[in-house]
Amino acid sequence: MKRATKLTWIGIVLLAAGPSITLAWRRWDNTRTLVGVSTPLSPTVRSLRTAEFKVNMHHIYVISVQMHKPFPQAMENCLKGPEEELYNCNKNPALKAHWRVWSDGQVVAQGLSDSNDSVPEHWVEYGTATSDPLLQRSIGYFASESGRRYLLDVSFAGDLDSLAGARPYLVVDVPVTYGEEEDDKEFALFCMTVLMGIAGVIMLAIGHRGRLRANGI
Repeated sequence: MKRATKLTWIGIVLLAAGPSITLAWRRWDNTRTLVGVSTPLSPTVRSLRTAEFKVNMHHIYVISVQMHKPFPQAMENCLKGPEEELYNCNKNPALKAHWRVWSDGQVVAQGLSDSNDSVPEHWVEYGTATSDPLLQRSIGYFASESGRRYLLDVSFAGDLDSLAGARPYLVVDVPVTYGEEEDDKEFALFCMTVLMGIAGVIMLAIGHRGRLRANGI
């Protein structure tokens, strides 16, 4: 009888634990800092320092310039054009920048938008500054530490006049692949929940059978 009761409790715990762990993870994930900076860029700006921002996870954060539609005519083919067109897009002086990330009064990362040590030159039709369709040009990235505060300095090679109609934003956020990573984690949690549920049902069935035997049924 004692053994049957123990198995029953194990089954109940397994059935409850899976959904509880998934719910707790979702609540935790919703509190992660996905966007550290999202600030509009003035057409006359040549350099700027962002306000201090804090992140709460260890992850790669991408520094980028995001542009809203309608895009400047010279950049209409940045996504769909041939390789030489993409090269011309990257040559735009407004998108050539030197950046530094500071934390606790020290430079923790720096680079040039055209440097291979900074980030591969690429464009994506994605953005977090607003819900509008966006072009995002990455100019750098850095690895964050959870709980640390950062400042970002950016100096552009030219005025942003050519981007004025596209309302450019300077954005620091997680890469577009972050959502895919989280989907993989959620799927793994779902599988774990299912397995724990199956194990819980088995434990309950064994416990119930043990009680019936103990009662001579």
